[in-house]
Formats: sequence, C-alpha cells, structure tokens
Amino acid sequence: AWVRRTLAQKRRIMGFGHRVYKTGDPRAKILKHYCRQLADSHDDGNELESIADTIEQIVNEEKGLLPNIDWPTARLYHYLGLDEELAPPLFVAGRITGWCAHVIEQANNNRLIHPRSRYSGPERREFIPLAQRGLTDQI
Repeated sequence: AWVRRTLAQKRRIMGFGHRVYKTGDPRAKILKHYCRQLADSHDDGNELESIADTIEQIVNEEKGLLPNIDWPTARLYHYLGLDEELAPPLFVAGRITGWCAHVIEQANNNRLIHPRSRYSGPERREFIPLAQRGLTDQI
C-alpha cells in the first residue's frame, strides 16, 4: 500500500532508476545475489528479501524503473549490522578517488567541469577575521 500511495503522490522511492543504466544497474544485480546469501543467515532476511522483490516488481510495473546500486546496498548494510549513520561516509569512501581524479583533470586542463546543479544555499557573506570577531582568546 505504501509503495503505490507514494508513487500515486508522484514521490520518488529511493534506490530506483539511474541516469546511465536505463535497462538496469548491473551492480545492483550482483549485490542482490549477495543479499540473498546473507538473508539466509539473518533472522528477518528472507522476509526482507520478499518485501524487496515485491517493491521492485511494483515500481517496475508502475514506473518502469529498476533498482540502482543503493537499493541492495541498504539491505547489505542491514545484514552486516552496520549503523545507518555509516551510509554517507561509506558512500564517500567509494567515490573519493574519482572526485580527486576530477580535481586533478580540472587542474591539468585549466578548465572547470561545470556541475549540473545550481547552488541554492545562503547568500554570500563577508569574511570577518577571527581577531576582529573577538574569538582569538578562545583558540
């Protein structure tokens, strides 16, 4: 019921769809295999995999979206007993070398790679040195 209601409200279900892998993320297929293996030795594993299969089927039927790598990764973290708070640093750890390579490419080519997004945070603020803020005695 939650999946269909969420889709009817035009809200996204995280872990589905990919900009590049339109016919399915091959990494997700590989990780799904490991989810099945770990599920067998976990108390709620088989039930969780059954629920995941149902959600995959509904999202595919109604939106034509297939799982991306985040979908099985969340379950793997659960089976491995990792805290939810570790998801962002593990995500970053897997991408940091690529990000560094982009920075090196930009520096070598003397050309910025422009992001596809636009900053929407607070307006630019003037920098005030610590000495002028009266905070130097606290350092």
